[in-house]
Amino acid sequence: MPVSCRRRALVSRDDLIMALGYRRVDRDQQFLLPPDMREWLPESHLVWFVIETVEQLDTSGFHERSVLGGVGRAGFDPDMLLTLLVYGYASGVRSARQIERLCEVDVAFRVICAQDAPEHSTISRFRAAHEDEAPQVLCRCHVGCISGLRAA
Repeated sequence: MPVSCRRRALVSRDDLIMALGYRRVDRDQQFLLPPDMREWLPESHLVWFVIETVEQLDTSGFHERSVLGGVGRAGFDPDMLLTLLVYGYASGVRSARQIERLCEVDVAFRVICAQDAPEHSTISRFRAAHEDEAPQVLCRCHVGCISGLRAA
């Protein structure tokens, strides 16, 4: 007896390859990646270099505008938000919405935000609030990257 396939071609049951069964789909599995985020990407990945470079920068200007101890949910670390922007720019991603989406699906972005993805509005407000300091910091980051690459 003929069986209809997606392409609307008719094939006989003799032409079909039957599997023993299906692979189990376990969406309740605890963790598919190693528990240590440092094992998610190789040591030579660009994200580790960007994280290390931003850690070495003087980001006190970004922290001065943050008010801590208020009511509500804790805010995002300005160093993490800056690292997201620097890595995003280095990867050709400038859209806050796209960065937000990548923080959910891209391993490198997930590592930067430690799986606590900021919303696009948070990224945009951070960028707008620090538009005066950002060029100097990004320039120092660029110089740090260039000198780091030369040392390597």
